[in-house]
Amino acid sequence: MIDTNKIDDLFNTLGFLKKTLPNGTVCYMKDEVHYQFTYVSGLNSYVLETADNTKEAELNRFEDNELYSFDLGEEAILKKLKEDLLQYYL
Repeated sequence: MIDTNKIDDLFNTLGFLKKTLPNGTVCYMKDEVHYQFTYVSGLNSYVLETADNTKEAELNRFEDNELYSFDLGEEAILKKLKEDLLQYYL
């Protein structure tokens, strides 16, 4: 598993606000869009998901956007996540 502090640092560096929703879900928000970056053991991968606004995020209506195989390794996953966020989401 990737150290959550490294994930937090990456999102923070790119200007995202870490937010805990009333249901306990931790996500990162920028321009009202909510992002989750979670490990899915059945896929042995991390998944980047988005919700268009707070209401959708609170209802857990996140859409899967990107998949990052754990086999890539921590450094490669974080590098690819940063590249994808910069290229496709910011």
